[in-house]
Amino acid sequence: MPGFLLAWQSPSDAPAGVTANNEYVGAWISESVDKGRPVTQILIVSDTYFTTASFLTKDHHFLSTSGGTYKMEGDKMTVTIEFHSPDHYQVGKQHVLHAKPTETGYKLVARDGMVLGDWKRIDAGNKSQLAGLWYAAAYRNEAGDTIRTDYKVKTVKILSDTRFQWIAFDAISRKFVATAGGTYSVTQTGYVESLEFYANADDRIGKSLGFRYKLEGNNWTHTGKSSQGMPLYELWSKK
Repeated sequence: MPGFLLAWQSPSDAPAGVTANNEYVGAWISESVDKGRPVTQILIVSDTYFTTASFLTKDHHFLSTSGGTYKMEGDKMTVTIEFHSPDHYQVGKQHVLHAKPTETGYKLVARDGMVLGDWKRIDAGNKSQLAGLWYAAAYRNEAGDTIRTDYKVKTVKILSDTRFQWIAFDAISRKFVATAGGTYSVTQTGYVESLEFYANADDRIGKSLGFRYKLEGNNWTHTGKSSQGMPLYELWSKK
């Protein structure tokens, strides 16, 4: 299975009491080949959370995604999986990686020596007001009523300075539901997402979606139309 999927056995030497290392915050890219097909992997890291997504380089067909929380101690990265599209039994497992510097970025190396990507930095994740991890808190239905999100299905969105990914997963069954991601840009009032991959919906790849947005403290609201052309109102909260 291509990508940074953290599918090995949990080690027993995970460090405790560790704080995040801003040296790793931002967006990263790794390129590889799987079964003769070039694959692109995107890693987005906030101060406490990470997501990865893999897709075919040629047509951007989605392959897999995983992510969760992490802590750093030196070059040791301890991750706890919160979602994992190929194998939901990975959810809740903890793994230890080592970040090894290279001339262009970092290699992530598992305890058994397996290299999980040679990562090159895209951006540093420290310029955009939207950079960080957001949780879907509410949406507006067709009748115009504002509804709190169903916490059975948890939706998170992570942004660096230039890239985004949102992921929905079932917090009870631990199964992956949906994801999409790509690049974004902002103006004083406008927010535009350009879709680079979309799970089970290749026809949406390449679309750009524009929204009106407002930031108030740790709350971010945006309104516009979804990738299916439906009216959209969402409230996201940063934690």
